[in-house]
Amino acid sequence: MYAAGLVALVFAGQTLSEPIKLAVHHHYVPAHRAPVRRGDFAMISTAAQSFFALNVTVGTERGAPSFYNLLIDTGSAVTYLSPYQPGPHVRYSGFNSSTVYADGSEADGVGYIDVIRLDGSRFAVNATFAGTPGTSKTDKADPEEINGLVALGPQKLSEDDWKPTSRHPGERPLSLIPQMVHDKIIDEYILGLGFRPLDLVGGTALDVGSLMLGGCDASVMTGPLTWTRRTGVHLNKAGKERQYYSVYLEIPSLGVHKTDKVASLFAIDTGSTQTYLPEAAYRLWLRKSPVIVFDDALGVHKVPKASVSKIHPIDYTIEGKTYTLKPEYLVYPDYYAESQTWPTDHAYIMVGIIPDELNIGGIIGAYHLIHLYVCIDEHNNPPRIGFATTKYS
Repeated sequence: MYAAGLVALVFAGQTLSEPIKLAVHHHYVPAHRAPVRRGDFAMISTAAQSFFALNVTVGTERGAPSFYNLLIDTGSAVTYLSPYQPGPHVRYSGFNSSTVYADGSEADGVGYIDVIRLDGSRFAVNATFAGTPGTSKTDKADPEEINGLVALGPQKLSEDDWKPTSRHPGERPLSLIPQMVHDKIIDEYILGLGFRPLDLVGGTALDVGSLMLGGCDASVMTGPLTWTRRTGVHLNKAGKERQYYSVYLEIPSLGVHKTDKVASLFAIDTGSTQTYLPEAAYRLWLRKSPVIVFDDALGVHKVPKASVSKIHPIDYTIEGKTYTLKPEYLVYPDYYAESQTWPTDHAYIMVGIIPDELNIGGIIGAYHLIHLYVCIDEHNNPPRIGFATTKYS
């Protein structure tokens, strides 16, 4: 476990116009084999998962603020806290929220407005979030568990989630980053993702600015950013409009080309552990990696550890620049296998098939984001996303 309260927040400068650097930390809860999904906040202690987390406080100093550990999610736009008990100075937003995630899990809550501070920083934002009560009014957030998620996804993703509770509740709530821009806490809607392996596993995070709001950190990159246009709104299989931080990319060796506007659309999602491919590309990848076999008893694909190097690499090509996920990046680390009680004489594959209902090609998830720097620039017209190598690429 990390040491709660020691995860520090540092800033690139002293003025509100400067980007905010945040140190994130892993959150790993070893226990049973059941997978954790983003809606399962109350059950997090009964399962195992590795993902990026951020410390926040909610409420004013005079209102006895509460401390939360929140999963960092760029694939949704409503922040959830659970268990949440309204403080003395909280306001109701006039909306309730219900979110269905890509994996089929759900989260529900009442919309509140209160002061949120990112790891105790001096930069506070009056933000709207969804609070879910515990089993009793005395339930408090456990600092050794995940207590919800901090949603950093595009505003568009929240439109179907917020439901008015009165006839004239006013405008729909802003998501966290748009609210920070509106309140002039940051000047520009830019999100920099520069995660490191230790942000997912073991130890307390260091002040390296793994997550930056309002800018991107060139000091973390080992090469120039390759920019490509962020994709527009698309329809999922249910006909609903969705907007992700997504791009068109190619994986030529697996038959993924930009001429197919579904198969080549990949989203950047820190809330997903795995990376997902179109089904046809995934099947081809397995054929090119005959060392991978399916374990019927465990329900997972695995490979002998001595044969990991024979897995076919995944090469993302973005505007002519190729970024390679090496074979050793395509299997879970041993600590994850141990948490699932999988035998450690094999390595286990962390690549899956994209859920068909999303109607997109794939997702680049948390484990693979430690091998790329991603700069999401919604301030630019048109919005764009940049990719660069780091020392972990």
